[in-house]
This record gives sequence, structure tokens and C-alpha cells, in this order.
Amino acid sequence: MKKNCKYPKNENNNRILLLSFLGLMLINSSLYSATYYFAASGNDGNTATQAQSQSTPWKSITKLNSIISTLLPGDNVFFKRGDIFVGQINILNLSGTSGQPIVFGAYGSGANPVIDGSGSVTTWTLVSGNIWQASFAVGQSIVTCVTIDGKTQDIGRWPNLNTTNKGYLNVDSHINGTQLTSSSLATAPTANWTGAEVVWRGQRWIINRAIITSQSGNSLNFVSPNGYNPINNYGFFIQNHPSTLDQEGEWYYDGTNKLFKLYSSTNPNTKNIRASYLTNNINVTNSNYLTFQNLTLTSSLNLNFSYNGSSYITFKDSKSINAGKNAIYGSSSNNVSILNDTILNTYNNAVDAVNVNTITINNNYIKNTGYVCGMGESGDGCYNSVSVNGFSGSPSLNATMINNTLDSCGYLGLSFYGYSNVLLKNNLISNFCMVKDDGAGLYTYSGGSNTQNYVNRVIESNIVINGLSSPEGTDNFNYTPTAGIYMDDNTKNVSLINNTSANCLGSGLFLHNSHEINLIKNTFYNNSKDQFKFIHDNNNPAEATKNLNVKNNIYFSKLKDQRIGEFSTADNGLYTMGTIDSNYYCRPFNEVYTLSTYDSILFNQNLDLTCWNKTYGPDVKSNITPIQYKHYKINSYVGANLYNGGGTFNTSTNGIGCNNSANDCSVTWDNTGVLDGGCLKFTAGSSNPSRLLNTCGAISNTKNYILKFSLKGTTTCQYLDVYLRKFQSPYNNLTPNQQIKIDTARQEIEILFTNPTSEPSSLVGMDIQTAGGTVYIDNVDLHEANITLVNPDDSIKFEFNPTLFNKVVPLSSTYIDVKNNTYVSSTTLAPFGSVILLAKNCTTFPIPGHIEAESFCSMQGISTSTTSDIGGGYFVGSFDNGDWIDIPVSVSSAGNYVFSFRVACAMSTPSTFDILDAGLTINTVTVPITGGWSTYQTITATASLAPGTRVLRIRAYQAFNLNWIDVQQQGTAGIISLDKELLNAFIYPNPADKFVTVNYSTTTNSLVKISLLDILGKTVEEFDSITQSAGNYSKKINLEKVNSGIYFIKIQIDNKTVTKKIIVN
Repeated sequence: MKKNCKYPKNENNNRILLLSFLGLMLINSSLYSATYYFAASGNDGNTATQAQSQSTPWKSITKLNSIISTLLPGDNVFFKRGDIFVGQINILNLSGTSGQPIVFGAYGSGANPVIDGSGSVTTWTLVSGNIWQASFAVGQSIVTCVTIDGKTQDIGRWPNLNTTNKGYLNVDSHINGTQLTSSSLATAPTANWTGAEVVWRGQRWIINRAIITSQSGNSLNFVSPNGYNPINNYGFFIQNHPSTLDQEGEWYYDGTNKLFKLYSSTNPNTKNIRASYLTNNINVTNSNYLTFQNLTLTSSLNLNFSYNGSSYITFKDSKSINAGKNAIYGSSSNNVSILNDTILNTYNNAVDAVNVNTITINNNYIKNTGYVCGMGESGDGCYNSVSVNGFSGSPSLNATMINNTLDSCGYLGLSFYGYSNVLLKNNLISNFCMVKDDGAGLYTYSGGSNTQNYVNRVIESNIVINGLSSPEGTDNFNYTPTAGIYMDDNTKNVSLINNTSANCLGSGLFLHNSHEINLIKNTFYNNSKDQFKFIHDNNNPAEATKNLNVKNNIYFSKLKDQRIGEFSTADNGLYTMGTIDSNYYCRPFNEVYTLSTYDSILFNQNLDLTCWNKTYGPDVKSNITPIQYKHYKINSYVGANLYNGGGTFNTSTNGIGCNNSANDCSVTWDNTGVLDGGCLKFTAGSSNPSRLLNTCGAISNTKNYILKFSLKGTTTCQYLDVYLRKFQSPYNNLTPNQQIKIDTARQEIEILFTNPTSEPSSLVGMDIQTAGGTVYIDNVDLHEANITLVNPDDSIKFEFNPTLFNKVVPLSSTYIDVKNNTYVSSTTLAPFGSVILLAKNCTTFPIPGHIEAESFCSMQGISTSTTSDIGGGYFVGSFDNGDWIDIPVSVSSAGNYVFSFRVACAMSTPSTFDILDAGLTINTVTVPITGGWSTYQTITATASLAPGTRVLRIRAYQAFNLNWIDVQQQGTAGIISLDKELLNAFIYPNPADKFVTVNYSTTTNSLVKISLLDILGKTVEEFDSITQSAGNYSKKINLEKVNSGIYFIKIQIDNKTVTKKIIVN
């Protein structure tokens, strides 16, 4: 069969000839590309041919600029390693091609060649004291960088940075952007600051600079460079004036006379002193396909590397040091790559791109950016590590920033604006907002009136840590609005996935008037103010915080006073924010005060996770911390109960009353048995708050106090604020309020007040903050106490991995994570992953005794969940072949024991598991098919146990659920199963100090024995061994002679036994 041909034969031959010719042209072009060499020892008189040999190189940047327009695609310009070249490389209308870029690089061995924008300052003369003077003939009107022996020096300023308020003076008053007045100027080292520079905080995110044109008394006159005028009670300081020089290395530059002054205690003529004078190191305009590699750029007056109107520009494997303004700045360009660079000591922005399409910033190390207050530029967009700004008539496209390390910057770490197709991944951002605040490590903003639709923006697997704050120079030192990740006004269509934001002085995450946000599997840890804020306010009322998809995130407050988060809307939008579920809200030292909410109907509320869900609906499947810790340890009590009247209310209210503005709250005596005998019944009125007060005498700020009381309410999702207060006018609080959630179940409350304000006559206050509702209060006890504060780091371990390789974290004890997974010996973190681990305080259970399965010390492969089975609590499930749980036990005596297991199984065939004692299998147990995973049966097995402490392991072969284990000695108890009377037994308070109450019931005449066991299961004391008829009983046990630690209350009713763990303080 003939094939169809696209070209006739002769045309096909011509086409082959043409392609061959073009191929030869490309080969010839490659063969004839030139490499020009430059060295400090070279000679600019050499010919172009000679300069293509390393032995006869050219010498200067002046020579390069003279021949640069003759470079062709594929040409190279190489500077000798180890050499320094002073000058500015100017590149205009120069282009390589895709396959043959023009390359500026290095040859030889040693350090990168240096392109230097500074000149030497010599011939210093002593003026007076430690002030030296020298001329700088090559200088321009300003100097931005001075180095002494390679180290940058600070410009002179008054007051100095190391003085109060970081050297900021107070603005008493101002006139627009032309004058500020401050009484602090009366103590200045000069009365005439004319010609100096005034630096002021124009907002928390703005630092402005302006030349002082004149001074009138305590008023400075100047012209603001923008609309951010001085603000009354904000700060300012003065720089670049001879009167500021009082610290080693400080300098002043007179641009009119080109004259330096320097404070130096030694002769500066013995030092290498250099100052910037060349505008840029490399300046690229309207050029294409250029590569710059293996270079070091340093000490430009403005920009170390600049490009404009260019495309396919690559700056890689290079260094930028001591840029007077920006290290790398570009505009109106496309296809720019900044790769594998080190950028250090930049006074304004490290990488700044404006309207650059397809920009790639990968694998760079950037440190010390905008780190000197007053040396960056004025206005917005300054003091930032990396900023890509694509705001224009249509969205800019394609911004990729991967695997960068950004450390120590004055304001924003990594920020982007106006882009679609954004990928920020595997970046480590730390120590930001060093000079300004109301910023973030990772920031974006769209603007309230911006209607552009930016899409496909992904922020994934970044680690953002150590957000600082700069309240100095503002009117509120306690306000620290620094976020780890900040999605500002009208941000939309962003996916935040697997990021970690930790240790920031403000919030871990701030969604501000943002919408269409996916927030998936992120971790927010130990951020001082709160772990997140979702805020819709009147700054942008049309852009509600809505259409959110928030799932599987971890919000973890390390300290007891750190809030988990805030949901706030200017309207009634809390009901319509989006899908929020399956998250972890963790406050292991205080689970009560979890969330703050605000809407236009319910206004301000403080809610825990349960009440947040009950009020607004989200987080149905979310969880709190799986383990709780106490943030202090009581060593001893001092003196008597300070609460007036003793606080037991056995016969009356002891004269205690309440008040509120409507005068309709009430306090009555209740003897219906709600609490122990008589108690206070406190009913809130119609106005908030309703306040219960009682005297407690003198309080000292050198002491700590423990308040305890029993509490029971008639409703949930109400809160009781508890505090110490001054007895007389102005009735101010002596301690912060501590919030207690009211519940319909009895609670034993314990509160620590540390270092209150001293007051000779004080009150204990208890406020119900919402209208209506009743609480019952009893057993109130306020004692001075000697306490030891607990270090959270002893219980909580936070690890992150800022590398592209797996990281093994060794563990010295058993830990669980927030999902209740157990970790023993070590854990492995994936690249740019993190983990929060909680030390599991393993309990040794006495045998004979009862063990809840979820009380295991360590495990492999299992999970826990709540159960509705008899006894409630949690069950252990998800067993697969080889999965196990370990339980430390203390066996009181040798013998044969009966193990009772409460199990459920819905497999098609029975399951099995082994019981192992100290690693040896002592029985294999068959789990029957019970009819469902929530249908439980009690099965038994026997085994022989030796006395002593060891670990029992339950090792599975197939799936089943396990609720509890009961172990009794054979021949005394027979086959044991717990019944309702033992399951109803409970103890309170727990932890306990002087007394503990044991409540239990019997259904027939029974022999009841109650005893206290130590952690090894040995009997410490026996309290009862009596026969009691059917009924409910309460036994109060004195613990005053018992040392602090973990114990067990053993309750034996006839041949049935249960043990309850108790902590004695």
C-alpha cells in the first residue's frame, strides 16, 4: 500500500537542506561564543582576544561596561574568584537566547568574586574626645552602609537603641505631616537638630523618615514623605547628626560637604573603613536571557541587583551582602529565577518584585533584613524579607517560592499580592516583626475594593516560628498583633495545608475579612495571644469571613492563659462561616477558656468547645486535649481558712449576699442535699454580672493562695468568674479573673492566685456573667499556700523538621499526641512536618483491681473512643494483627488470677489475643462474636501471676474492642464482673488535699471494705470494714497524714472490687 506524503520529493529535500543549514548555524554560534575574563591583576589595555584567556584578563568593571553591548548569545563574563571589583555593572538592551543565555559568573578557585559598591574612607583626624573626621570625595548626597573591618556599623541616633522604650521619644502633639512637638527634646544633647533625620512610627506597620528643616524649641519641622503622619503618644527618634555620636562605631555623614564623623575609642586609621557610594552593583534594563551565578554583591547605595523590563533573568548560587536598600529588586518583568542564593544584612527588602510574571524564588537563605530601625525606606512595603507584588489591571501569574529559609526581618517574612497560581511550600520563616508589627511571617492582602479574582493559591508545608513584636514607639505596649500566617482584607481562594505556625507573640493564624479559604491539617502551637483569629469587621464590611473549609487542624495552647481562638463577625456571620469540623482544640493546663466569640446578636462570649458547638453548630467531631495537667504543685498550706465564715454553710448563708445593677440576684440557703448538707444557692439576676462577694482579710503580693469550693449548676454553657478584689473603693481586682465553666454535675474547683496586689482588706468575688441560672456553692476554702509552678516543657514536647529529609526525634519516655496515638523511644518527622507530644504519666495499677483499657501506658496501632457500654468512658479499638497495649501493674501476692475482659467483636469469625507477663505469653484468649462493635460481653481467662511490679501486654491477632479489664485472685473472688453498684462509685475532690469523699451504693446487705493503696498496690490505710444495708453511702476520708503522690482508693463490696486513682497534693 502507498503511503500519503505531505511534501513532494523535491520540496522534502529542500526542507532537509534548510534544517541542516539552521543546525549548522546553531552549532557555529555555540562554537564561536566567547568567554571574557576579569581579574584584579588584569589589564584593561588587553585586546578582546587576549581577554578570552585567563592569563591575560581585563581588569575593571569600567572596561566591562564599555564592551558589554557587544556580547552575543552564549557569551560568558567570568570574574576571578577571590578578587574584588569596585563598580556598577550597567546592562541595557542585551539578550541571549533560550538555549544560549549570556552568563556572568566566576572562574578559578576560592571565594566568589565580589562586586563592591563601596569606597574606602581614609585619613581620619581627631576632632575631639572620641570623635574622628574624614572626607569622602566619591560620596553622593547620602550613605546607606558603613563597614569597619567588614562589619556593618549603625548610624548615630538619639536616644540610643539600648535605652528605655528602645530609644523612642513620645510625640506630645503634631501638625499634619510637617511638625511634631515633644517635651523630651528639652533634654536633648543639642537644641538644633536641623539637617538631621527624624524617624517616627506612622502606624504600627509604618516607620517614616524625613530631614529636619528647622527646630523651634521642642518642635521639629519637616515634610513627611507620605500620608503616614506622626501620631500623638507614638514614638520618634533622631539620627544622622554629630550630636548623636556616643557609642562605638556610630557614624554621621554630611552629604553636602561629603564629610564623615565617627565615634571611635581607637585610631580608625588602623582599620578598613568603607562606605557605599555606587547606586547599584548590577543594573539590568530591557534585557533577556541573562544568568548571574557564583557572584558576591555588596554595599550598594540602593540595590545590589536590579532588573526592569526584562525576561528570563536568573540570579543563582550567589551572595548579596550589606545592600543599602534592597538586595534584589525587579519590576515589569517575567520569567525571573532567584535560586540557591544567600542574602545577608539588607537594610530594606531582601527580595522585592513588582509586576513580575512567573517568578521563582527557591532554595535561598535570607537573614537580617530590615533589621535596623530607621535604615529602611518610608511607607508601606518596607523592611520585608521577600515580597512579590502583582497588583495591576489583571492578576499577575505564577509565583513559586519553595524551600527558602528566612530569618530575622524587621516586618513581613514572605508576602505576596495580586497573583494567581501561587505555590509557597517548604519555607522556614522565623524571627519576623523585629522592628514593626501588625504583620506576619507569611502574609497576603487583596484590598477592600479589589474585584480581581485570584485563583489557585496554595500555601503548603511551611514552618513559621518565633513571630516577635515591636510595641515600642506605640501607645500600647501590651498589644502584640503579630501573626504567624495572616490572610488580610479580601484574601480569597487560598489553600493552607500542613503548615506549622508556632511561638508567635500574637496569633498563629489571622483570617481578616477573608473568604474561600481551605484550612487543612495545619498546626498552631504556643502562640501567645491565641492560636487563631477569624475576624470580619467594619474595615471591610462587604467581605465577610465565609465559605471556609476548616478541617483536621491542631490548635494547641501551651500555657494556661493562652486562648485557643477567636471567632468574631460584624454581623451575625458566625453561623455561616463555612464547614468547621474534626479539629483539635487543646489547652492541657486549662480547658475551660477555649474560644472567644462575638456577633451582633449574642455579642461577646467565652466558650469551651462543647458550648461553641451547642451555640453555633460547628466542630461536631472536634476534640480537646486527651490529657490534662496541673500547672502547679502544692507543697504545703499556711495558716487557717481565710474565707470569712468558714465556707461550709451547714446552717445558713453566713450573711453572704449578692449584687447586680438591676438588684434582682439572690443568695439563699439550700438544705435539699444538692451538695454536702447545707450550701449557698446563688441565682443570677437580669443584668450582668451578678456578683457574690465575701471578705477574706489581708492579701500579700509576695504570697500565693489556693481557693477551693464545690460547685453545681442548673444549666450548662454559663461561666463563673472568680477573683480577689479590694474591699473598699475603688473596688479594683487584685487578681485577674479566672473562669470556671458551670455544669449540672458536681465539680470540685481549685484555683491558684499567684502574687496578687497587696491589700489589707480583701474580698473573694464570684460573678455569673450571663442573666439567669442558678449555682450551688459549698466547702469554700481560701488558704495561703507554698506552691511550685510546673514547667510546661516537662510535659509537652514540640518538634518540627525544617529539612527535606526525615528527622528522627528520640524520646526519653512515653508520649501521646493530640489524637491519642502513643510514641515510645522515638518518632520520625516527615520533611517540614511537626508534632506535639504530651508526656503520658503512666499509672501502675494494683492487682487485684480494675483497669480501664484506655489507661494503658503505651501502645501500637490502636485508637480510643467514647463508649456507651456499662461504666461509660472510653474503649480501646482498631486492633490489628500484632497491635498491643501495655499496662503497668503491681501484683500483691502470687497465685492464680481470673482476668475478666469487657469486649465487643463484629468479625465474621472470633478474634484472639495474648496476655503477656513481662514479655512471656501466659494465656491466649478467644473473643466471641458479640453481635456488634458496640455490643459488649464479659469474658474470662485465668493465669498465674508472681508478686511484684511488671508490665502486662494485651497483644491482638484480630480486631476487637476492649472497654475494661478486671483481675481478681482465684478462690477469693471467683469469676468477677462489675455491676451497677460499683460502677456508680465515685470520689471527689480529685486531686485532693486534706480530705476525700467516697460515694458508693449497695443493693443488698453487704460487707464493705474501703482502703487506701500506694502506687505499688500496697495498703497504706484501711478505713472501713462494716456490713451495710442497701442504700447510698458517703465516706469522708482524712488525708492530712498522707504524703503527696498517686494513690488508689479500693472499694470492696462483698466479693466485688473496684479501684479509683486519686492524686493527693
